[in-house]
Amino acid sequence: MADLERLKSALSSIHWNFEFYEKSIDPWRLIPLLEATFPSINPETWKDRLDWGGVYVNGRMKTHDIELPCPCQLEYFEPKYNFEERFKAYPEFSKSWVLHEDEDLIVVFKPVGLPCLPSREQRHLHLKGFIENYLKQRVHMPSRLDTATSGILIMSKSARMNKAIQQAFEFRRVSKYYLFETASIPDWNQRLVNESIGKDREHPILRKTNGENAKEAKTLFETVCFSSVTDDKGKLHDTILIMAKPLTGRTHQIRTHCSHIGIPIIGDNFYGGLNSSSFHLISYKLEFFHPFEKRLVTVGLPEQL
Repeated sequence: MADLERLKSALSSIHWNFEFYEKSIDPWRLIPLLEATFPSINPETWKDRLDWGGVYVNGRMKTHDIELPCPCQLEYFEPKYNFEERFKAYPEFSKSWVLHEDEDLIVVFKPVGLPCLPSREQRHLHLKGFIENYLKQRVHMPSRLDTATSGILIMSKSARMNKAIQQAFEFRRVSKYYLFETASIPDWNQRLVNESIGKDREHPILRKTNGENAKEAKTLFETVCFSSVTDDKGKLHDTILIMAKPLTGRTHQIRTHCSHIGIPIIGDNFYGGLNSSSFHLISYKLEFFHPFEKRLVTVGLPEQL
């Protein structure tokens, strides 16, 4: 069973959900309804909050004041951070994130706390947007990392590479390598986990082995070295670093498989990892065959990242 209270406390927003079956205010518009529903929030901020993202009417994000349908469902993902300082809640782009670039693609580093794409609570700050602004062009992102995970990602820049790199991921011709730390020492040095992964009915974010609409998932694990870590209460724990190589690409695949075999990642608040202020998982190496340069490209993380 997942610790849902721990999961909710780890999320960066509070999800509010209301249903209205009659017009309870006049005018029946979005901003007046938000002001009435959330009296503790400064009413002068709602225009900016709508533009920021996180407000949904009947499941669709709304970014400005509208006349409301009736009945309607109103959802708001209220940020836990100070809204007035919202831009400080996310990493600022740095050119040092660019690890490799050629005519057709770019390989970049994603820091912890930055979503790859617009998220349910805000639509402005995300890795894809940062890279598109840096390149002054659109890019295609065939693979993503969780917001809590840092590491290497590849994006295509050209039309010819869009299809090629998408197929490379679909046919598992891109090798991704992760390192994680766990406080549960396994009795093996190498293990292949072949357990399908699907949705977990306990919470829409969670995944589980053999869950709802499960799909094939394979991950290769290999122990690296022993270490130690001090938890949030100051207690020292023996730990081990483990390399993970996903052979498929399911949501939360490494995290789900780690939990399933009893080696949850330190700091993983979703899947029962040892409590920590940081999530001890990183994507540290990427290997792929460049279809146009006809060579194997290997990109690893530099020490400063």
